[in-house]
Amino acid sequence: DKPQAYTWFLKGAQASMPHNRAQYMVGVMLEKGDGIAPDMTQAQDWYKRAAQAGNSEAQQRCQTLGLTY
Repeated sequence: DKPQAYTWFLKGAQASMPHNRAQYMVGVMLEKGDGIAPDMTQAQDWYKRAAQAGNSEAQQRCQTLGLTY
């Protein structure tokens, strides 16, 4: 179920050694409102974190949205 998936991605994204794929997926779910309420501001923050950590999908999404990371 999608709310549970969000919870697990968020745990991975906020871990002491965060996983950049989890950070990216949190951004995707927040942008789309997939299992949770949409929040583009938070989505952009997670995209930036994932991009800074080297996630290429997040880097591409940041470029598409005009975000610097």
